[in-house]
Amino acid sequence: MRDDAYLADLIRVRFFLIGILGQDQRIVVIANAFAGLTEFLVKCEALFQGNEKIRDYYKALESLKLILETNARIEWLKIVRKFTLNPLPEDKPYTQKLLDALPKQNR
Repeated sequence: MRDDAYLADLIRVRFFLIGILGQDQRIVVIANAFAGLTEFLVKCEALFQGNEKIRDYYKALESLKLILETNARIEWLKIVRKFTLNPLPEDKPYTQKLLDALPKQNR
């Protein structure tokens, strides 16, 4: 696999197995992931600010990636939570409805 096409994302990997859990357990998994990412975002933003203090411009540019990725994962979890709480019928077309839930800039 190419380096530029790979993102290590354990939340996404775990999500492949979420279908075997009961609804209450799914909500707990999503809530825990959301809490963890929210906490991680605070750390990413602090790291970003710290790069200026040590005058590391390119590390600051790299740190922007962490902020963007973490925000994207949080937004994804918001959509996942919405459709986990209110699942779409699997026997009817649903992919367009899922795409419609994406923010316009991501489509």
